[in-house]
Amino acid sequence: MFLGKENKRVVNREEEMKKKIGGLVLLFAICLSGCAGVEKFRKEKGKPELSSPTQASTPLGAPISILVKVKVSDYRTLNTFKKKLSEIRGVRNIYQKRFSVAEDSELEVRYIGSTEKFADEIINHIHLPHLNLEITGFDQTSITLNITPLPTTPFEEEGY
Repeated sequence: MFLGKENKRVVNREEEMKKKIGGLVLLFAICLSGCAGVEKFRKEKGKPELSSPTQASTPLGAPISILVKVKVSDYRTLNTFKKKLSEIRGVRNIYQKRFSVAEDSELEVRYIGSTEKFADEIINHIHLPHLNLEITGFDQTSITLNITPLPTTPFEEEGY
């Protein structure tokens, strides 16, 4: 008889465990279904998102295409400028579309950021010896600049 009672106790414990496990599984399923409806990122009410026009049309971190129109006196200067451009942080690719001494040469630059930031980077980080770099204009898709030789002083002409 003692074995019979012991077996009943074991069976009752197994049934209790199954009920507890079933309850835990049910609780877990309820938690998962509740989480599915919660937004991952909640926006604060009343604060609109601000972005520049170029960033509004491209996903965050995606490069934009900027047409750089450069007035240069020779091809060597353009190549030096392209090398310096490639060292700017955020520049992904540079494609030379056209070279002309008489007209603006054109470079297509793939850049992560805005056109205004790129113009700032050009002025602040590109230094060409004996050349003056001047941005004459920019808009959302292009930058226009001139690279001209610095004027020489009378002492430089005479070799002093």
